[in-house]
Amino acid sequence: MKRNLHKIFFVIFVVLISSCSKPNPIELEQNNTGDDDSFSLEIVSTDPNLFDYQNGYDSTGIANPLPKASSEFIITLLHNSGEGGQGFGHRIGNAAAYFYDKQQPIYNAGNNRIVGYRTKDLGDVKFNNSIANKVPHLIRFRSGSSFIDSLAGVFYHLMLRQSTNLGERINIRLSKDNNSIFETSIEIPEEISGRIEKVLDGNILKGLNFAWNGLGRGKIDIIIGGFIAGNSGPYSLVRIKVSDDGKFLLPKNILDQVPYQNFESVVFSFIRRIEKTESSNSLSDNYIAAQSIHNIRINLKN
Repeated sequence: MKRNLHKIFFVIFVVLISSCSKPNPIELEQNNTGDDDSFSLEIVSTDPNLFDYQNGYDSTGIANPLPKASSEFIITLLHNSGEGGQGFGHRIGNAAAYFYDKQQPIYNAGNNRIVGYRTKDLGDVKFNNSIANKVPHLIRFRSGSSFIDSLAGVFYHLMLRQSTNLGERINIRLSKDNNSIFETSIEIPEEISGRIEKVLDGNILKGLNFAWNGLGRGKIDIIIGGFIAGNSGPYSLVRIKVSDDGKFLLPKNILDQVPYQNFESVVFSFIRRIEKTESSNSLSDNYIAAQSIHNIRINLKN
């Protein structure tokens, strides 16, 4: 990728998605010397006491529980590692389908905000001729000082075989009484494998170097999440979209926006995704995605 070799002054507009108000732009001024490309950054939340929901994004790659469309088909291959860990390791693969009833939103009773929608049973879903199981769809959201699970209907889930190949095309079919309602297919992207190195000045954290097996085209997402002691899943804090060229430096002035001191540990999710939207006569709008995710959990407080 061609780099700008001259000193450039970047003004990065960051959308702060506050759980209390509408998004507000924040200006972060950064002087780059040409080593880093431009990127987009979204702060999802900064105060763990204000989280409305907990949705396990590190296995789905989706940091916001509100659906992109009335129907979602999401295929995920992921692997997990600790600090300094690289390599593809043991892969977990799953495919899921959700059919939302936009006329039945689910509200957080404490602040009357929408945290999700109830789902519908539309028949049978197959991924590459393997039928998905219908399982309870639970939305985990805050009630007072704790989180509760609310049953929101069903969704369709299938564990993929370990031999599922990256680059393989997955065929998707929704049917009712053996009559096809919707059919499509999507290709699984090349697997992503990341590495994170701390940039230190003595014992002071000055930034983070991200490296991964870049493709030299397109974009990837890096989601930063925090774990709180006693909670099973992470809370999404920051979403960064960068060029898929294999390296990115997260500088201190942006790292300071992440309240990692408030969390037991932090997880960085590298996500390479292929996605598309389709419409059909039977389903009004459909979001289809296939993604590779590498989660790296580290402690930034040391």
